[in-house]
Amino acid sequence: MGYWTIAEVASALRTLDEISRVSLVGSRATGKKAPKDIDLLLTLNISGARLEKLKRRLKGGISRILRKASTPSLYDIFLITADGSEWRLRPWEDTETGKLTWEWE
Repeated sequence: MGYWTIAEVASALRTLDEISRVSLVGSRATGKKAPKDIDLLLTLNISGARLEKLKRRLKGGISRILRKASTPSLYDIFLITADGSEWRLRPWEDTETGKLTWEWE
């Protein structure tokens, strides 16, 4: 099985129940010649308070999808909830184990 393209990652993210929209933002959306990362804006159909309760499950779903991408460490995920709360998931690599994970900001 090959790695997923950005479009395939976006399509898979859209299948998560809490996500109503996936948008490519940042340098990849502008046509910049050598973009350094992939920024996705996920619009959620839940409130910020509800996200607090679902953060672990949602992070797990997003990270499972991103692990199928060719360069998962290049993805920065921005989230906005139905009530306007803003969140961010950033890739983080454990220097001892080399394991890649995403952490909330």
